[in-house]
Amino acid sequence: VMTMSISVEECTQAETRLMLLLLKDIWTGQVAFGGDKAVGSGVLQGLEARISYNNQNMKLKQENNKIAAAPETQCLLEELVGEFVRAGEA
Repeated sequence: VMTMSISVEECTQAETRLMLLLLKDIWTGQVAFGGDKAVGSGVLQGLEARISYNNQNMKLKQENNKIAAAPETQCLLEELVGEFVRAGEA
């Protein structure tokens, strides 16, 4: 088990959205740390994440091989990521 902490001070909305996508990619093993990803080395699997954004505290957990969160957290995160995706389409 490893604990990782990432902070972005005074981030823009675009940076916030990008960090959420990075968290998802790290959580799901899409990002390798070090070498030998082909044999499973350097790949992480998320168990729990705590996010503080605009004075809101959110928590994500691993449940049944899926990322679980409170409904209000899911709505906010989906909205933020959706805005990032839409901005990239413009």
